[in-house]
Amino acid sequence: MTKPAPEAMVEAFKDSGIQYRLRFWIEDYSRHQLVESEVMTYVWSALQRNGIEIPFPQRVVQTLVPQDGGAVMRRQTDQIIAHLAKVDFFAILNPQQIESLASEARVQEFLPGEQVVRQGEPGEELFIMLDGTAEVRVHQADRSSTVASLQRGQFFGEMSLLTGEPRSATVVATTPLRVVSIGKMALSRVVQKDGDLVGRISEVVAQRQVALAATKERLSREGAAVTLGSRKHSLMERIQQFLWGRTHR
Repeated sequence: MTKPAPEAMVEAFKDSGIQYRLRFWIEDYSRHQLVESEVMTYVWSALQRNGIEIPFPQRVVQTLVPQDGGAVMRRQTDQIIAHLAKVDFFAILNPQQIESLASEARVQEFLPGEQVVRQGEPGEELFIMLDGTAEVRVHQADRSSTVASLQRGQFFGEMSLLTGEPRSATVVATTPLRVVSIGKMALSRVVQKDGDLVGRISEVVAQRQVALAATKERLSREGAAVTLGSRKHSLMERIQQFLWGRTHR
C-alpha cells in the first residue's frame, strides 16, 4: 500500500552500525511473509545501488600501558590508612593494627540521592568520607530534618560498628560520593589480639559523648567526670558483647 506511507526510524546504535526500523502497511496479513521478503529485496537492491554495504562486526582496540596493579592498590591502602588515622578512636591503634583494618576495608560509591545508611536499620559498619558530600537526616513522625552536612575526611556509623546499634539517622549522598567502610569482623580481629583495646576505644568515645553532652546540657565539671566513668563502663560492656558475643571481665 502507498497510503499510509512507509516510515523509517532510527532504532539503535549498534557496535558496527546504525539500526533502523522500517514500518509499512499491507492489506492481506496472510501474505505478510511474502510481502516482507519483497520489501527486504527492494531495500537490499537500493543499498547496493547507492554503494551502502552491510557492515561486518568491528571494534576499535586501544592498547594502554598497563599500570602496576600492586602500586595502585598500595596507593589506595595508603589513602585509607591516612583517613583511618583521623578517626579519634582509631588514632590510638598502632600502625600494624590500622593497616590490618585498611586491608579489609571496602571502598563504595554512591550517586546523588542514594542513601548510604537508613535510620532505624541495623548496621555493623563505620563509613569514612573519601570524596563528595552527604547530608545527615533525622526522621520524626512524618517529618525529616537535615541536622548536619558531611564532607571529605568525616565519618559516621561508629556506634553501629562498635555496639551494633540501629542507625540513628539517614545519610544521603548530595554529590557523587566515595566512602570507605570498616566492618565488625575486621575490627573484631584487631581487638581480640589486644585485650586493652576495647577499654581505650571506650574511653575515647565516652569522652567525645560527654563533651557533646556537656555542650548541650552545660554539665558541671564534677557531673561530667561521673558521667565519663559510667559511659566508659557501659560502652565497654556493649562493645565486648557485640564484638566477642559475650562480656569479658
